[in-house]
Amino acid sequence: MLAKQPRNTCIFFFCILLLRLIPVFAIYFISRSSHISWGDLDPLLYLGGAQDMLTKGINPFAWFAPLNFHFIAAFLHLAGGNVLGPLCATVVTGWLAVIGLYLFANLLFNRRVALLSAGIAGLYPNFIYYGARLYPESLALCFILFSLYLLIKYAEDTQLHLLLLSGILWGLASQTRGGIHFFSLFIVAFLTWKHYRRGFSFFLKQTVVFFLATYLTMYTIGLFAAPFQGGISLNSGSGLGSVILSVNKISNCCTNYGSIRGNLLYEINLAGESWPEGSMLDMDILELPTIQIAGHVFKFIADDPLAYLKNGLERIGYLWAPNQNLISFLKHQFYHRFGFLTDAVCILISVYYVMVVCCGVWGVALSKDRFKPVFLLFLLFYCTMIFFSSGNSKLRFPMMPFIIMYAVYFVYLLFTEKRVFKKAVASVSATAVIIVFLCNSMFKFGEILLSPAEVKVRQIEMSNELGFPKTARYLLDKYKSFPFYSANHKKRLDAARATAREIIESKESTGQ
Repeated sequence: MLAKQPRNTCIFFFCILLLRLIPVFAIYFISRSSHISWGDLDPLLYLGGAQDMLTKGINPFAWFAPLNFHFIAAFLHLAGGNVLGPLCATVVTGWLAVIGLYLFANLLFNRRVALLSAGIAGLYPNFIYYGARLYPESLALCFILFSLYLLIKYAEDTQLHLLLLSGILWGLASQTRGGIHFFSLFIVAFLTWKHYRRGFSFFLKQTVVFFLATYLTMYTIGLFAAPFQGGISLNSGSGLGSVILSVNKISNCCTNYGSIRGNLLYEINLAGESWPEGSMLDMDILELPTIQIAGHVFKFIADDPLAYLKNGLERIGYLWAPNQNLISFLKHQFYHRFGFLTDAVCILISVYYVMVVCCGVWGVALSKDRFKPVFLLFLLFYCTMIFFSSGNSKLRFPMMPFIIMYAVYFVYLLFTEKRVFKKAVASVSATAVIIVFLCNSMFKFGEILLSPAEVKVRQIEMSNELGFPKTARYLLDKYKSFPFYSANHKKRLDAARATAREIIESKESTGQ
């Protein structure tokens, strides 16, 4: 498809690929590490699982969707064990997703919108950061974009081979990021709405083709992965684990930078401290069938539904906060050497994200394209999943290319249409969504400005406040060699150490 494009378009995409490869090779030649070792542990988890598959024949992280492990293992094997192999492969899948977005925008709008959308997505800071690490998001996004592209083409000319390929790619995406396969129901609903006049037999045919393509692909991947996973994996246990963790009554788990309370959930479990009775579900229920797990979860929620409603809305707030994983990396790596410059870059990245989303909302409101119903369903589906599971800014990754596309379309309208805001309903709805989004962004923005030292001190202080003194001690020991505490931080740490000791002694004296 790309070969049929003009020569300058091919050069344009080749330059994007080179620019996205630069960070990977820069890290390798500067640090000799081949991967960014600091930050979110997910990439190292996937790397470790893939290495164990090659050396021990088993994946110790079998509760995650299996395909990214096999993807990494394959390129590790081809590269003779050098992590640079799967890293470059991850960059290429992210680059292919950019090509997919170009084809998508060209199909829906025009070549100008397509080129600018691809350019922004190709150089979007957080996308480049993900491409330099072994996250499954880049691989999943490639499958999602091409699957939905083929779905829209099928919706127009009803050639079944397009729907078959779309379903296969959706099955691959579902075995890369858990939970995505549930959206199959929404896809079939869209196709039914699109072709309802063709009758029941046509509806049944396209439904069977898409479902069979999706779930047979998932089953095939699960069957192939079974020897490494300890059994056929069709539904990622990590999603169920996120639900169980997120129904607790003390903390919403969130890995966003500066989210003190959200990050504490993981630290409490690492410290091995017991949660107050009735405050969270026992993780042992993960061994039960999915239906029984759902029963335990809903029973727990029914004890305090208003609290769960509040927590669910907070999780959606985390999802759309201006925070990004790249910000966490920048703050921890550069803040204490280049404080003002690091804050300035993080603010620019955040403002850039906010502008893209605001323009994207306007683009969606004003567009009449044929993909819009699917995108809105996908957006609703994702927000619903976050409401019931865990929320952080990483999870909006599959939404961002489409938001970028609609943002570019809005900018295109500004320069080509004289009356862009003539639709009252679209203007009112877009304005309302943007106001809510901006309020949430301003509320969450303060977390980005915190220094890494301040984040660590607040984590320790909050551990005591929430009644987890052993976690406070664990964090005091974990962060004791951190070299950038100020005199005020050291004073507060001494106070926190004394408070933790008093709480522990008090609990021991009362037999708790």
